[in-house]
Amino acid sequence: MQAFAKHMHSHPFWQHDPAFYGERALRESDFFSDEEFVELPIAKEVFLPSGARRIMGIAFEHAGYVVTVVGHRVVGRPAFSDEERDRMQGFRPHILRGYRQAQERTLRR
Repeated sequence: MQAFAKHMHSHPFWQHDPAFYGERALRESDFFSDEEFVELPIAKEVFLPSGARRIMGIAFEHAGYVVTVVGHRVVGRPAFSDEERDRMQGFRPHILRGYRQAQERTLRR
């Protein structure tokens, strides 16, 4: 976590800012070539040592919180495809609705 905190401001993708993500699902490959990614300090110190290579996520804001859903694939697995990105993007409104409903139920209790 310390290494991630050290490098998370190096690119908006790592910050999970809902304004940057918009309603899109984003992948690391949307911003970095394979060669660029493995040379990034955040890749060298955070992701690759833990075996994570491919990254895709969504982010949204609700009631003052930022909620992110991020998927990682291990080293050696293929990049997330356009179809997988589109599927995750399609799940975004359902995840947001589920989060809102869970928060409302929690507050009622």
